[in-house]
Amino acid sequence: MMERLARLEEELRELRSLVHGLVERLEHLEGRQAERPAVDSPAATAPDVEPPAGLLKPTGAGLRSVPSLLGRTLLVFAGAFLLRALTDAQLVSRPVGVALGLAYAGLWMFASYREDTKTAWLSSAIHGLAAVLIGFPLVWEATVRFQVWTPVAAAGILTILTAGGFTVAWRRELRPVAWVTSLGAALTSLALLLSTRTVEPFALLLIAIGLVSVWISYLKKWYGFRWVTAALADLVILQTSLLASAPGGPPGPYASLNLALAAALGVTLFLGYGGSFTARTLARRRSITPFEMIQMPVALVVGLGGAIRIAAAAHRGEALLGILTLLLGVACYGVAFTAVDRRLGRGRNFFLYSTLGVTLVLTGSLVLSAEHLLPFMWAGLAIATAVLGGRLDRATLRAHSAIYALAALAASGVLGNVRDAFTSALEAAWTPVTASGLIVLAMTGISYFVLAWSGDLEEQPPSARLPRLVLASLTLAGVLTVAVVTVRQLGFVESPAALAALRTVALAGAGLGTAILGRSSRIRELSWLTYPLLVLCGVGILAEDLRQGTALTLFAGFAAYGLALLIAPRLLKRHDGTAQDA
Repeated sequence: MMERLARLEEELRELRSLVHGLVERLEHLEGRQAERPAVDSPAATAPDVEPPAGLLKPTGAGLRSVPSLLGRTLLVFAGAFLLRALTDAQLVSRPVGVALGLAYAGLWMFASYREDTKTAWLSSAIHGLAAVLIGFPLVWEATVRFQVWTPVAAAGILTILTAGGFTVAWRRELRPVAWVTSLGAALTSLALLLSTRTVEPFALLLIAIGLVSVWISYLKKWYGFRWVTAALADLVILQTSLLASAPGGPPGPYASLNLALAAALGVTLFLGYGGSFTARTLARRRSITPFEMIQMPVALVVGLGGAIRIAAAAHRGEALLGILTLLLGVACYGVAFTAVDRRLGRGRNFFLYSTLGVTLVLTGSLVLSAEHLLPFMWAGLAIATAVLGGRLDRATLRAHSAIYALAALAASGVLGNVRDAFTSALEAAWTPVTASGLIVLAMTGISYFVLAWSGDLEEQPPSARLPRLVLASLTLAGVLTVAVVTVRQLGFVESPAALAALRTVALAGAGLGTAILGRSSRIRELSWLTYPLLVLCGVGILAEDLRQGTALTLFAGFAAYGLALLIAPRLLKRHDGTAQDA
């Protein structure tokens, strides 16, 4: 035994001498490195961020102090259980016992703050974690089991505890305390909401926790927990909007839910996250992250959409929300085409703000406008964005023109007419083509021709013509629909076979017409519709004509389709050959 100890001591002395030698070499190298001039590189110009000393080299709380820290932590929890035992034994009243427990948690939170994290980072972190783990369950138990506080008072005390935990984590660089504080506070809020059936204070606290987590991630680069807190806030606001907009009002356990406050919570969720993302991307000139790409649309649908749903169910506040939504949409357009475009270019930030712009404008106008005026408003926006997109050469505005036109046709009933004209049976009740539908269809055609005769897309990729292609497809579908519906209303179609032949002739004629018109370089995208139309025509013959047709209707359908198949490809081939020769 003595020989083994002597050999072990000898090996330790050799290891110590080796470590001393390595330390001397490192110090020598660091001294030489410090004498070198700084270079202009991202690593050199980046601000120095000192990592937590206790995390990398816990000099004051090294491995040898871990058992003592563990023992101290157990004593901390033992003190908490002692207070609980005194309360259960009725040696102190429940309010006094709860107050002592909170004071006890606050004491260890203060001890965590007072620790010198440069020499005792681990000790400070453990004290902060212990305070949080004692305080949050105590708030739930005092509210639900002991009923010492009202739910509103519990939300206030939970807010104070959460703020204390975040403050200690922020000031002392204690990332584990930030994690446990954010997740513990969010889960405790959710548990209190479900237990007390009181929604408003805890939903607001969840939104606040999520926003604080976002800003901690921005400023401290502590990522991860913001996803969880945001998801919990979204879930609660979604459930709140469903409860508040339920037919007949909120159900029994949630009958006290205030509809105005519920709608305000949804707006707060959207504005809170939207404002945070805007401040980061504009003021700090940062590119959006996957978290923002996901959370922003979710906050829009769950928050603002939920508020509009509640206002519609309550029949009040819709105009105010509509004006707010419309103004936010205009603001997003302005931000996208001014600040973002000039500072960061047309990247992901520009795409996010412009997409939010068109979404908010559509939503706001849907809330504000009367049903009979809405199609004209959207069709007018389609023409306006087409004009601006052509003059300013902005692909985004051209794409938005197609989006507005599609929305206008859907609102006017034209898309329903298209469905009836090419899929409904002859004896079914078809939706009549209205005068407003014809006007909106004409405005869609104007939007297409505005784009077709503005700008020069010859040197741009084919994708630049996609908005034109969408507008051309919508216009063509509307024109064919009006033709089929008009022929049917005039009484020229008296059998399913005749209707099938009429549809076949219309599609074949459209395929041939697009091949002819698409030879012009201005509207070349029309030729892209030729083969899809011919394919649809062939499908129609197999599905309808052969099944329902007579000899005469089959002759008409086959003749029209055959001529289209003979002529259209030759026209397209001739055009392609001419273009290549040129």
